[in-house]
Amino acid sequence: MFRILPVASVVVALAVGVGTRPAAAAVQFDAAQLKAILRTAEPEDEGFIERVVTLANTGRLGRYYQITADQQAQLQQILQTTILWSRRKPKHRFQYFKQAMIQRAADVGITFFPHGLKNSGGTS
Repeated sequence: MFRILPVASVVVALAVGVGTRPAAAAVQFDAAQLKAILRTAEPEDEGFIERVVTLANTGRLGRYYQITADQQAQLQQILQTTILWSRRKPKHRFQYFKQAMIQRAADVGITFFPHGLKNSGGTS
């Protein structure tokens, strides 16, 4: 069942890991999970989440709007923390999430509506 390893192999295994850092794993967000967490009700709400997730996962919206790798990493961090913050809200989770994402992303130079388009309905 259990195999006892010689001490030398354990030391070698530990020495190999010294000084090396694992590569940062790319975070992939799932729109369906976010829709469930944030309790979206309207198609416009779901469209906003899909837009945010697409930009966070790929770094681009459509054919013409693309963000830098640094901005994408910042957006992923913003998205993670905003999800955690908004899911603690007892009501209107999505509205809290949307307003916070728009504001926090704008602070680092990212927009979810690059051509001046706003989604109809809800808050903008």
